[in-house]
Amino acid sequence: MNLDSFTSKDGFRWVVGLFLFSLMVSMAGIEIFSGASIAFLLYFIFQSLKKQKTAPNFIHWSGFEIPLLILLSLVSIGLVLHNDYNPDRMREFGNIRWVVVFFAILYSMVQVQWENKDEWARIFFLMCLMIGIYAFCQAVTGIDLVRWDNRAVQFDHYDKFPFYRAAGFFSNPMTFGHSSAMWGVICFSFFIVQRRDWRKCLMPAIGLFGVVLGLYCSHTRGAWIAFFFGSLFIATLKNFKVGLLFVFSSFLLAGIAALVFPPFAERLHTIFDPNFTSNVSRMYIWKAHFEIFKDYPWMGAGLNYNPYLLGTYYDKLVTPTTYKQIGHAHNTYLQWLAGTGVLGLVAYMLFIVKGLWISLKEYLWSKKEGSPMMTSILLGCLGAQVAFHFGGLTECNFRDAEVRTFFLVMMAIPCAHGIQRRFLKIEELI
Repeated sequence: MNLDSFTSKDGFRWVVGLFLFSLMVSMAGIEIFSGASIAFLLYFIFQSLKKQKTAPNFIHWSGFEIPLLILLSLVSIGLVLHNDYNPDRMREFGNIRWVVVFFAILYSMVQVQWENKDEWARIFFLMCLMIGIYAFCQAVTGIDLVRWDNRAVQFDHYDKFPFYRAAGFFSNPMTFGHSSAMWGVICFSFFIVQRRDWRKCLMPAIGLFGVVLGLYCSHTRGAWIAFFFGSLFIATLKNFKVGLLFVFSSFLLAGIAALVFPPFAERLHTIFDPNFTSNVSRMYIWKAHFEIFKDYPWMGAGLNYNPYLLGTYYDKLVTPTTYKQIGHAHNTYLQWLAGTGVLGLVAYMLFIVKGLWISLKEYLWSKKEGSPMMTSILLGCLGAQVAFHFGGLTECNFRDAEVRTFFLVMMAIPCAHGIQRRFLKIEELI
């Protein structure tokens, strides 16, 4: 292997692999390897322009360009217009680099031979199991081996015994929980697609066990809901009877867990308790963000500017001091609505609906003409997106970089698959 072939092919393969690995364990790794993939893509583009005088064959129209251009324009206008809040504009401009990262992920995925990546799936399932076991150890001991000050592990107190909220390898339980919800849907997708062959569904089942264990230990209720509806969606799409069986099994297992483990029952009960502190706090923060939208209906008050405004709106709503939570909207859709107005929310909805449509189309194609491996991947990507969107009802998960990046990968893979099968030859892939 000469240096040039390593740089352009093998080096890129390693970067993509390490980036995918980092999605489950390290935000620093995500930043480093997404940046490295951008550098490789720029190198490929430069080489193509230099040798062939044309753009490389992996660059194609994806359909995401228009809604993202609208979103970028609205966010940029908001940063310029709303200067009376005195925000850190450069930091906010930096926060929208996810658009560049998304296209870097997309064009990286276009060049990968997904049909030949069975070993990637096995590694993914084993990582799910390992992370789930580690999360369980965090929940029981309160010790975070990754962070010496244990700041990632939060304490929950119950009547009979203490329990710690696990954060996995991330910085807080919510990030871990909402990421786990998407991981779990992917494992479940492999399980239901290949369920008739116990040898092929064994590893997905092992991964699913690890994810469910970690998901519970995160004690993130919104993530539980996200996992349930994401899994229900793909189970019903695969087969209506499978969907019914999933619902029955879920309620049965949840009932058994509630009887055996009281903290789970207590946490489950709080989902439906209107007087639970966290629920009341969310109601006030949602009302405040809706009031911001009413004052800035078309283009919003500036994305992520809400912390500078919430105090005023809390006073307007006569919010008790206990519930004056300064931060994001705890709802992805309200965050876009208050920050970018109706126009921004519509652009965001076009973006995510496009992702769902492409994923559904590629799954249906693969179901008829593709391999079980590719069908499992595409169905998992579709279900993970559904889980992300349900999670966005109770948490502003699009603002969470780790969760958002995994979601963007779930959107990029089906789109890349479609570009591959329509425009590229197998020998052009890595």
